[in-house]
Amino acid sequence: MKKLIIEPGACRFTTVVEVDGEGNKRKVNVKVDSLCPEVQAMADAVGSEVNPIKVCLAKPGTDPYSRWAQDPENKFPPHASCPCIVGIIKAIEAESGLGLPRPSSICFVDEEDNNG
Repeated sequence: MKKLIIEPGACRFTTVVEVDGEGNKRKVNVKVDSLCPEVQAMADAVGSEVNPIKVCLAKPGTDPYSRWAQDPENKFPPHASCPCIVGIIKAIEAESGLGLPRPSSICFVDEEDNNG
């Protein structure tokens, strides 16, 4: 099982993702627990059983999570930079063996840090 915690930033709506599949590239179980109602609605709509190949090897924006988010009937994402979709996909990728469970990050750098 892989567990991933997403701290999205200003909204402070922490999302916890747990994926269980023991290297299965055809089926994993995904559990998402998010303080963000839109992220939780997306995860609930996509469902707990997903095919990692269809999620992780899809072109950007064509995976089931992104397709759900693009539907104008849905309120997600509240902002384009929300990292939750990519975080969920990273957890699925690592648990299914389609990628390594290596840390990812997006970090702001202060101008003072760039001046050597």
